[in-house]
Amino acid sequence: MDDFQFPFITLKSFKGKNKINISVGILTLLAEEDGGLSCYLPGFDIYFSATDKRAAEKKAYALTRMYCDHFALHRKGGVKALYLELHRLGFTTGNENTDNAILGRIMLNNPTNATFESYASAPFDFEDAEVIKQKAVLTD
Repeated sequence: MDDFQFPFITLKSFKGKNKINISVGILTLLAEEDGGLSCYLPGFDIYFSATDKRAAEKKAYALTRMYCDHFALHRKGGVKALYLELHRLGFTTGNENTDNAILGRIMLNNPTNATFESYASAPFDFEDAEVIKQKAVLTD
């Protein structure tokens, strides 16, 4: 099993290239409900349902990828929009000074490598939920 405790996103930029690699640690909380699973992605505040654990894992990956793609590829501002959205959701490096320095560089269109975690608490319905952890690279 993966060893992370909180959902995370690592963004790695390439010097001189307009390209970024995105790696994620996805936590999916599962609660049984009416013969299926009710699922929650902490950090992203996304709810969905699945028929079983494997389906939940696939959907969690797909939803996380779509979320990142939406901001990094399909919104004006590109990667800058993704950084700002992660900040808005509460993803942090764990150090306010580092967060501010990274955001300052982003606002100047100068992406930097960083790992952000979300420490958002689970909703009441998912406090005792089973957890699925998966790591993935969303870009090559």
